[in-house]
Amino acid sequence: MTEFKGGDINAVLRLVKSLTAPDDGDAQLTILTMALVIACRSIGIPKDDALPIIADCFDDEHKLVALDSAAAIGS
Repeated sequence: MTEFKGGDINAVLRLVKSLTAPDDGDAQLTILTMALVIACRSIGIPKDDALPIIADCFDDEHKLVALDSAAAIGS
């Protein structure tokens, strides 16, 4: 698996946020969801394989910080 950093994820999130009104979480979630589904379909990941991985991310204990927090600045 290719390695990536939190800053890579933050860059994607900042891009999505820039495409919508800053407080339009529904539109941001829709963009991210559609992008993820298209990515999975494009590389042949079945829905039944993707959903458990996505669900596990909610319980992942990685250090997560809010995008607009001081800890995310510069990452």
